[in-house]
Amino acid sequence: MVIFKPLDEDGLWHRPIIQDLNIELPPVYDRQREVWEDPARFKLLCTGRRWGKTKLGTLVALATALGGGHVLWVSPVFKQAYRGWEIFKRMARQTRLFAYKRESMFHIQFKNGGYIWVRSADSPDNLRGEGVDLCVLDECAFLEETVWYSIVRPALMDRNGKALLISTPNGQNWFCDLFLHARTVEGQAAGYRAFHFTTYDNPTIPTEEVDAAKLTMSSARFAQEILAEFQSNEAAVFKRVNAAIDTDRYENEPAQPGRTYVCGVDIAKSVDYTVITVLDMDAKQVFFDRFTRGNYTEQVSRIAQVSRIYNNAIVVLDVTGAGDPVYDYLSQEGVPVHGVRISDVTKSKLIDNLALFLESDRVRLLNIPIQREELTAYRYTLTRAGSVKMECTRGHDDCVIALALACWGIKTASDRVWVVY
Repeated sequence: MVIFKPLDEDGLWHRPIIQDLNIELPPVYDRQREVWEDPARFKLLCTGRRWGKTKLGTLVALATALGGGHVLWVSPVFKQAYRGWEIFKRMARQTRLFAYKRESMFHIQFKNGGYIWVRSADSPDNLRGEGVDLCVLDECAFLEETVWYSIVRPALMDRNGKALLISTPNGQNWFCDLFLHARTVEGQAAGYRAFHFTTYDNPTIPTEEVDAAKLTMSSARFAQEILAEFQSNEAAVFKRVNAAIDTDRYENEPAQPGRTYVCGVDIAKSVDYTVITVLDMDAKQVFFDRFTRGNYTEQVSRIAQVSRIYNNAIVVLDVTGAGDPVYDYLSQEGVPVHGVRISDVTKSKLIDNLALFLESDRVRLLNIPIQREELTAYRYTLTRAGSVKMECTRGHDDCVIALALACWGIKTASDRVWVVY
Protein backbone atom coordinates (compact mmCIF):
# COMPACT_ATOMS: atom_id res chain seq x y z
CA MET A 1 0.00 0.00 0.00
CA VAL A 2 1.29 3.45 -0.96
CA ILE A 3 0.71 6.33 1.43
CA PHE A 4 1.76 9.96 1.15
CA LYS A 5 3.39 12.01 3.88
CA PRO A 6 3.95 15.79 3.59
CA LEU A 7 7.47 17.12 3.35
CA ASP A 8 6.67 20.66 4.50
CA GLU A 9 4.36 22.36 6.94
CA ASP A 10 1.83 23.30 4.28
CA GLY A 11 1.57 19.71 3.08
CA LEU A 12 2.12 20.76 -0.54
CA TRP A 13 4.87 18.23 -1.16
CA HIS A 14 4.43 14.54 -0.49
CA ARG A 15 6.78 11.58 -0.30
CA PRO A 16 5.21 8.33 -1.52
CA ILE A 17 5.91 5.54 0.98
CA ILE A 18 5.29 1.86 0.28
CA GLN A 19 4.07 1.16 3.79
CA ASP A 20 4.53 -2.61 3.97
CA LEU A 21 8.12 -2.36 2.76
CA ASN A 22 9.00 0.96 4.39
CA ILE A 23 10.38 2.22 1.06
CA GLU A 24 10.37 5.94 0.32
CA LEU A 25 10.19 7.28 -3.23
CA PRO A 26 11.06 10.78 -4.56
CA PRO A 27 8.46 13.47 -3.72
CA VAL A 28 5.47 14.41 -5.84
CA TYR A 29 3.30 17.52 -5.74
CA ASP A 30 -0.45 17.80 -5.19
CA ARG A 31 -1.69 17.36 -8.75
CA GLN A 32 0.59 14.37 -9.33
CA ARG A 33 -0.74 12.84 -6.12
CA GLU A 34 -4.29 13.49 -7.33
CA VAL A 35 -3.67 11.38 -10.42
CA TRP A 36 -1.83 8.66 -8.51
CA GLU A 37 -4.56 8.20 -5.88
CA ASP A 38 -7.50 8.22 -8.26
CA PRO A 39 -9.09 4.73 -8.26
CA ALA A 40 -9.88 4.64 -12.00
CA ARG A 41 -8.54 1.60 -13.84
CA PHE A 42 -7.52 3.45 -17.02
CA LYS A 43 -6.11 6.94 -16.47
CA LEU A 44 -5.41 9.29 -19.35
CA LEU A 45 -3.05 12.12 -18.44
CA CYS A 46 -2.77 14.92 -21.00
CA THR A 47 -0.29 17.62 -19.97
CA GLY A 48 1.98 20.32 -21.25
CA ARG A 49 5.72 19.79 -21.50
CA ARG A 50 7.68 19.63 -18.23
CA TRP A 51 4.57 19.04 -16.11
CA GLY A 52 6.18 15.91 -14.65
CA LYS A 53 4.11 13.19 -16.28
CA THR A 54 7.07 10.92 -17.01
CA LYS A 55 8.32 11.23 -13.44
CA LEU A 56 4.87 10.35 -12.14
CA GLY A 57 4.64 7.40 -14.51
CA THR A 58 7.99 5.98 -13.42
CA LEU A 59 7.09 6.29 -9.73
CA VAL A 60 3.73 4.57 -10.19
CA ALA A 61 5.42 1.83 -12.20
CA LEU A 62 8.16 1.31 -9.62
CA ALA A 63 5.70 1.24 -6.71
CA THR A 64 3.61 -1.38 -8.54
CA ALA A 65 6.63 -3.58 -9.26
CA LEU A 66 7.95 -3.25 -5.69
CA GLY A 67 4.54 -4.46 -4.56
CA GLY A 68 5.00 -7.63 -6.60
CA GLY A 69 3.25 -6.45 -9.75
CA HIS A 70 4.19 -7.06 -13.37
CA VAL A 71 4.74 -3.77 -15.18
CA LEU A 72 5.13 -2.97 -18.88
CA TRP A 73 6.49 0.46 -19.86
CA VAL A 74 6.07 1.36 -23.55
CA SER A 75 7.61 4.35 -25.35
CA PRO A 76 7.14 5.31 -29.03
CA VAL A 77 10.78 4.86 -30.08
CA PHE A 78 13.95 3.26 -28.72
CA LYS A 79 15.57 6.54 -27.68
CA GLN A 80 12.64 7.40 -25.41
CA ALA A 81 12.48 3.86 -24.05
CA TYR A 82 16.17 4.02 -23.18
CA ARG A 83 15.63 7.18 -21.13
CA GLY A 84 12.94 5.38 -19.14
CA TRP A 85 15.22 2.37 -18.68
CA GLU A 86 17.99 4.53 -17.22
CA ILE A 87 15.56 6.06 -14.71
CA PHE A 88 14.30 2.66 -13.59
CA LYS A 89 17.82 1.26 -13.19
CA ARG A 90 18.87 4.17 -11.04
CA MET A 91 15.85 3.93 -8.75
CA ALA A 92 15.65 0.12 -8.57
CA ARG A 93 19.24 -0.29 -7.34
CA GLN A 94 18.40 1.80 -4.28
CA THR A 95 15.81 -0.68 -2.99
CA ARG A 96 16.54 -3.81 -0.98
CA LEU A 97 14.14 -5.81 -3.19
CA PHE A 98 16.27 -5.40 -6.31
CA ALA A 99 17.25 -8.83 -7.64
CA TYR A 100 18.84 -8.40 -11.07
CA LYS A 101 18.55 -6.66 -14.42
CA ARG A 102 18.86 -7.91 -17.95
CA GLU A 103 20.38 -5.03 -19.87
CA SER A 104 19.79 -6.50 -23.32
CA MET A 105 16.09 -6.98 -22.63
CA PHE A 106 15.43 -3.81 -20.59
CA HIS A 107 14.12 -6.00 -17.78
CA ILE A 108 14.38 -5.45 -14.01
CA GLN A 109 13.43 -8.25 -11.61
CA PHE A 110 12.63 -7.82 -7.93
CA LYS A 111 12.94 -10.45 -5.20
CA ASN A 112 9.21 -10.58 -4.53
CA GLY A 113 8.37 -11.54 -8.13
CA GLY A 114 7.61 -8.06 -9.39
CA TYR A 115 9.27 -6.80 -12.54
CA ILE A 116 9.49 -3.87 -14.94
CA TRP A 117 9.82 -4.49 -18.64
CA VAL A 118 10.70 -1.43 -20.77
CA ARG A 119 9.95 -1.65 -24.48
CA SER A 120 9.67 0.59 -27.52
CA ALA A 121 6.81 0.39 -30.01
CA ASP A 122 9.02 0.48 -33.12
CA SER A 123 7.68 -3.03 -33.88
CA PRO A 124 4.31 -3.20 -32.10
CA ASP A 125 3.87 -6.97 -32.49
CA ASN A 126 6.97 -7.53 -30.34
CA LEU A 127 4.99 -6.16 -27.39
CA ARG A 128 2.69 -9.18 -27.32
CA GLY A 129 3.24 -11.53 -24.39
CA GLU A 130 1.97 -12.41 -20.95
CA GLY A 131 -0.52 -10.33 -19.01
CA VAL A 132 0.58 -7.47 -16.76
CA ASP A 133 -0.76 -5.65 -13.71
CA LEU A 134 0.10 -2.20 -15.02
CA CYS A 135 1.04 -0.74 -18.37
CA VAL A 136 2.34 2.80 -18.72
CA LEU A 137 2.19 4.21 -22.24
CA ASP A 138 4.72 7.05 -22.38
CA GLU A 139 3.90 9.82 -24.89
CA CYS A 140 1.14 7.55 -26.08
CA ALA A 141 -0.29 10.12 -28.52
CA PHE A 142 2.74 9.28 -30.68
CA LEU A 143 1.96 5.56 -30.66
CA GLU A 144 -0.15 3.75 -33.23
CA GLU A 145 -3.66 3.23 -31.87
CA THR A 146 -3.30 -0.53 -32.40
CA VAL A 147 -0.74 -0.56 -29.56
CA TRP A 148 -3.51 0.26 -27.10
CA TYR A 149 -6.55 -1.41 -28.65
CA SER A 150 -5.00 -4.58 -30.09
CA ILE A 151 -1.99 -5.27 -27.83
CA VAL A 152 -1.97 -3.52 -24.44
CA ARG A 153 -5.66 -3.54 -23.60
CA PRO A 154 -5.97 -7.32 -24.16
CA ALA A 155 -2.80 -7.88 -22.07
CA LEU A 156 -4.59 -6.37 -19.06
CA MET A 157 -7.49 -8.81 -19.11
CA ASP A 158 -6.22 -11.91 -17.29
CA ARG A 159 -4.73 -9.98 -14.32
CA ASN A 160 -7.38 -7.24 -14.27
CA GLY A 161 -4.50 -4.87 -14.96
CA LYS A 162 -4.49 -1.08 -14.93
CA ALA A 163 -3.10 1.45 -17.40
CA LEU A 164 -1.66 4.93 -17.23
CA LEU A 165 -1.65 6.67 -20.60
CA ILE A 166 0.50 9.82 -20.45
CA SER A 167 1.20 12.26 -23.24
CA THR A 168 1.38 15.74 -24.65
CA PRO A 169 -1.19 16.05 -27.49
CA ASN A 170 -0.31 15.06 -31.02
CA GLY A 171 -3.10 16.58 -33.02
CA GLN A 172 -6.62 15.20 -32.96
CA ASN A 173 -5.73 11.52 -33.19
CA TRP A 174 -6.85 8.39 -31.32
CA PHE A 175 -5.50 9.68 -27.99
CA CYS A 176 -7.71 12.75 -28.36
CA ASP A 177 -10.72 10.53 -29.13
CA LEU A 178 -10.05 8.27 -26.13
CA PHE A 179 -9.44 11.28 -23.88
CA LEU A 180 -12.81 12.79 -24.84
CA HIS A 181 -14.48 9.39 -24.35
CA ALA A 182 -12.95 9.18 -20.86
CA ARG A 183 -14.78 12.39 -19.97
CA THR A 184 -18.19 10.95 -20.82
CA VAL A 185 -20.47 9.00 -18.50
CA GLU A 186 -19.99 5.92 -20.68
CA GLY A 187 -16.22 6.24 -20.56
CA GLN A 188 -16.14 6.60 -16.80
CA ALA A 189 -18.46 3.61 -16.45
CA ALA A 190 -15.90 1.60 -18.47
CA GLY A 191 -13.16 2.52 -16.00
CA TYR A 192 -11.63 5.54 -17.75
CA ARG A 193 -10.68 8.87 -16.19
CA ALA A 194 -9.17 11.86 -17.99
CA PHE A 195 -6.82 14.41 -16.42
CA HIS A 196 -5.69 17.63 -18.09
CA PHE A 197 -2.94 19.96 -16.86
CA THR A 198 -0.85 22.69 -18.47
CA THR A 199 2.81 23.45 -17.92
CA TYR A 200 1.67 26.33 -15.72
CA ASP A 201 0.32 23.71 -13.28
CA ASN A 202 3.80 22.51 -12.36
CA PRO A 203 4.71 24.45 -9.18
CA THR A 204 8.42 23.84 -9.72
CA ILE A 205 8.46 25.92 -12.93
CA PRO A 206 8.18 29.72 -12.44
CA THR A 207 5.27 31.28 -14.33
CA GLU A 208 7.60 33.84 -15.89
CA GLU A 209 9.61 31.01 -17.47
CA VAL A 210 6.51 29.69 -19.23
CA ASP A 211 5.52 33.20 -20.27
CA ALA A 212 8.99 33.68 -21.73
CA ALA A 213 8.59 30.50 -23.78
CA LYS A 214 5.36 31.89 -25.20
CA LEU A 215 7.30 34.75 -26.77
CA THR A 216 9.34 32.31 -28.88
CA MET A 217 6.54 29.96 -29.99
CA SER A 218 3.69 30.28 -32.45
CA SER A 219 0.21 30.31 -30.92
CA ALA A 220 -0.59 26.84 -32.29
CA ARG A 221 2.63 25.34 -30.93
CA PHE A 222 2.16 27.02 -27.54
CA ALA A 223 -1.42 25.77 -27.33
CA GLN A 224 -0.34 22.21 -28.02
CA GLU A 225 3.01 21.93 -26.23
CA ILE A 226 2.34 24.13 -23.18
CA LEU A 227 -1.44 24.36 -22.77
CA ALA A 228 -1.90 20.72 -23.84
CA GLU A 229 -4.74 21.55 -26.23
CA PHE A 230 -5.65 19.18 -29.05
CA GLN A 231 -4.85 20.99 -32.28
CA SER A 232 -5.75 20.01 -35.81
CA ASN A 233 -3.41 17.38 -37.27
CA GLU A 234 -2.72 19.59 -40.26
CA ALA A 235 -3.01 23.17 -39.05
CA ALA A 236 -1.92 26.29 -40.84
CA VAL A 237 1.40 27.45 -39.43
CA PHE A 238 0.95 31.13 -40.25
CA LYS A 239 -1.94 33.25 -39.02
CA ARG A 240 -3.00 36.69 -40.31
CA VAL A 241 -1.15 36.34 -43.61
CA ASN A 242 -3.68 38.45 -45.52
CA ALA A 243 -3.63 41.12 -42.80
CA ALA A 244 0.16 41.44 -43.23
CA ILE A 245 -0.04 42.15 -46.95
CA ASP A 246 -0.24 45.73 -48.17
CA THR A 247 -2.57 45.16 -51.10
CA ASP A 248 -1.54 48.39 -52.84
CA ARG A 249 2.22 47.67 -52.75
CA TYR A 250 3.20 45.54 -55.75
CA GLU A 251 6.55 47.04 -56.72
CA ASN A 252 9.95 46.98 -55.02
CA GLU A 253 10.79 50.20 -53.21
CA PRO A 254 14.08 52.13 -53.30
CA ALA A 255 16.44 52.21 -50.34
CA GLN A 256 16.10 55.14 -47.97
CA PRO A 257 19.33 56.92 -46.94
CA GLY A 258 20.46 56.04 -43.44
CA ARG A 259 18.10 53.09 -43.02
CA THR A 260 19.31 49.59 -42.13
CA TYR A 261 18.08 46.60 -44.10
CA VAL A 262 18.26 42.83 -43.78
CA CYS A 263 18.32 40.53 -46.78
CA GLY A 264 17.08 36.94 -46.47
CA VAL A 265 18.23 34.54 -49.19
CA ASP A 266 17.13 30.98 -49.92
CA ILE A 267 19.46 29.42 -52.49
CA ALA A 268 17.90 27.20 -55.14
CA LYS A 269 18.28 23.46 -54.81
CA SER A 270 18.08 21.35 -57.99
CA VAL A 271 14.59 22.37 -59.22
CA ASP A 272 13.76 25.16 -56.77
CA TYR A 273 14.08 28.93 -57.03
CA THR A 274 16.50 31.33 -55.45
CA VAL A 275 14.54 33.96 -53.53
CA ILE A 276 15.87 37.27 -52.21
CA THR A 277 13.76 39.21 -49.70
CA VAL A 278 14.72 42.56 -48.16
CA LEU A 279 13.13 43.99 -45.00
CA ASP A 280 13.90 47.18 -43.14
CA MET A 281 14.35 47.01 -39.35
CA ASP A 282 10.62 47.67 -38.90
CA ALA A 283 10.02 44.42 -40.82
CA LYS A 284 8.60 46.21 -43.84
CA GLN A 285 9.30 44.25 -47.02
CA VAL A 286 10.77 46.53 -49.68
CA PHE A 287 12.26 44.08 -52.16
CA PHE A 288 11.43 40.65 -53.57
CA ASP A 289 13.11 38.66 -56.33
CA ARG A 290 12.65 35.05 -57.38
CA PHE A 291 14.62 33.40 -60.15
CA THR A 292 15.64 29.94 -61.30
CA ARG A 293 19.05 28.71 -60.34
CA GLY A 294 21.96 30.04 -62.35
CA ASN A 295 25.63 29.40 -61.80
CA TYR A 296 27.28 30.51 -58.57
CA THR A 297 28.82 33.61 -60.17
CA GLU A 298 25.43 34.88 -61.33
CA GLN A 299 23.79 34.24 -57.96
CA VAL A 300 26.59 35.90 -56.03
CA SER A 301 26.53 38.93 -58.33
CA ARG A 302 22.77 39.32 -57.96
CA ILE A 303 22.77 38.97 -54.16
CA ALA A 304 25.76 41.30 -53.74
CA GLN A 305 24.10 43.94 -55.93
CA VAL A 306 20.90 43.86 -53.85
CA SER A 307 22.91 44.13 -50.64
CA ARG A 308 24.78 47.20 -51.92
CA ILE A 309 21.62 48.89 -53.21
CA TYR A 310 20.06 48.57 -49.78
CA ASN A 311 22.86 50.30 -47.89
CA ASN A 312 25.06 47.21 -47.60
CA ALA A 313 22.21 45.16 -46.18
CA ILE A 314 23.22 42.26 -43.98
CA VAL A 315 22.57 39.02 -45.87
CA VAL A 316 21.17 36.08 -43.88
CA LEU A 317 21.78 33.08 -46.10
CA ASP A 318 20.73 29.44 -46.04
CA VAL A 319 24.12 27.72 -46.31
CA THR A 320 22.74 24.19 -46.44
CA GLY A 321 24.02 22.36 -49.51
CA ALA A 322 24.14 24.73 -52.47
CA GLY A 323 24.35 27.79 -50.22
CA ASP A 324 27.76 26.90 -48.83
CA PRO A 325 29.89 28.04 -51.81
CA VAL A 326 27.66 31.10 -52.27
CA TYR A 327 28.47 32.10 -48.71
CA ASP A 328 32.20 31.80 -49.43
CA TYR A 329 31.95 33.87 -52.61
CA LEU A 330 29.90 36.60 -50.91
CA SER A 331 32.40 36.79 -48.07
CA GLN A 332 35.22 37.22 -50.58
CA GLU A 333 33.24 40.05 -52.21
CA GLY A 334 33.05 41.86 -48.87
CA VAL A 335 29.30 41.40 -48.47
CA PRO A 336 28.20 41.30 -44.79
CA VAL A 337 26.81 37.76 -44.77
CA HIS A 338 25.67 35.44 -41.98
CA GLY A 339 25.06 31.76 -42.64
CA VAL A 340 22.25 29.64 -41.20
CA ARG A 341 22.55 25.90 -41.68
CA ILE A 342 18.98 24.67 -41.77
CA SER A 343 18.21 21.50 -39.84
CA ASP A 344 14.97 20.29 -38.22
CA VAL A 345 15.88 22.30 -35.10
CA THR A 346 16.90 25.55 -36.79
CA LYS A 347 14.01 25.39 -39.25
CA SER A 348 11.61 25.09 -36.34
CA LYS A 349 13.09 28.24 -34.77
CA LEU A 350 12.97 30.16 -38.06
CA ILE A 351 9.36 29.22 -38.80
CA ASP A 352 8.18 29.90 -35.25
CA ASN A 353 9.81 33.34 -35.34
CA LEU A 354 8.16 34.17 -38.67
CA ALA A 355 4.82 32.98 -37.27
CA LEU A 356 5.25 35.33 -34.33
CA PHE A 357 6.04 38.26 -36.65
CA LEU A 358 2.84 37.58 -38.58
CA GLU A 359 0.60 36.97 -35.57
CA SER A 360 1.78 40.16 -33.85
CA ASP A 361 1.24 42.26 -37.01
CA ARG A 362 4.91 43.15 -36.92
CA VAL A 363 5.70 42.44 -40.57
CA ARG A 364 4.35 44.32 -43.63
CA LEU A 365 4.56 42.45 -46.92
CA LEU A 366 4.54 43.35 -50.58
CA ASN A 367 1.57 42.02 -52.54
CA ILE A 368 3.38 39.07 -54.17
CA PRO A 369 0.96 36.28 -55.21
CA ILE A 370 3.50 33.41 -55.02
CA GLN A 371 4.65 34.54 -51.58
CA ARG A 372 1.05 34.71 -50.33
CA GLU A 373 0.35 31.26 -51.79
CA GLU A 374 3.34 29.65 -50.06
CA LEU A 375 2.56 31.25 -46.69
CA THR A 376 -1.09 30.21 -46.68
CA ALA A 377 -0.22 26.67 -47.85
CA TYR A 378 2.36 26.07 -45.13
CA ARG A 379 1.31 23.32 -42.74
CA TYR A 380 2.82 21.40 -39.88
CA THR A 381 2.25 17.95 -38.42
CA LEU A 382 3.85 16.17 -35.48
CA THR A 383 5.39 12.79 -36.23
CA ARG A 384 4.85 9.91 -33.82
CA ALA A 385 8.47 10.32 -32.73
CA GLY A 386 7.58 13.75 -31.43
CA SER A 387 9.32 15.93 -33.99
CA VAL A 388 7.64 18.69 -35.96
CA LYS A 389 7.35 18.36 -39.71
CA MET A 390 6.70 21.60 -41.55
CA GLU A 391 6.05 21.79 -45.24
CA CYS A 392 4.38 23.75 -48.00
CA THR A 393 1.52 21.65 -49.35
CA ARG A 394 1.85 23.17 -52.82
CA GLY A 395 5.47 22.33 -53.56
CA HIS A 396 8.05 25.08 -53.14
CA ASP A 397 8.75 26.94 -49.89
CA ASP A 398 11.55 29.22 -51.11
CA CYS A 399 9.60 32.44 -50.41
CA VAL A 400 8.78 31.30 -46.89
CA ILE A 401 12.38 30.40 -46.03
CA ALA A 402 13.79 33.65 -47.45
CA LEU A 403 11.26 35.69 -45.48
CA ALA A 404 11.92 33.64 -42.34
CA LEU A 405 15.67 34.24 -42.68
CA ALA A 406 15.13 37.99 -43.03
CA CYS A 407 12.88 38.07 -39.94
CA TRP A 408 15.45 36.02 -38.04
CA GLY A 409 18.06 38.61 -38.99
CA ILE A 410 15.88 41.37 -37.54
CA LYS A 411 15.29 39.37 -34.34
CA THR A 412 18.96 38.62 -33.73
CA ALA A 413 19.99 42.17 -34.60
CA SER A 414 17.42 43.46 -32.09
CA ASP A 415 18.90 41.12 -29.49
CA ARG A 416 22.34 42.45 -30.49
CA VAL A 417 23.48 38.90 -31.08
CA TRP A 418 23.99 37.42 -34.53
CA VAL A 419 23.34 33.70 -34.39
CA VAL A 420 25.26 31.64 -36.91
CA TYR A 421 24.43 27.95 -37.10
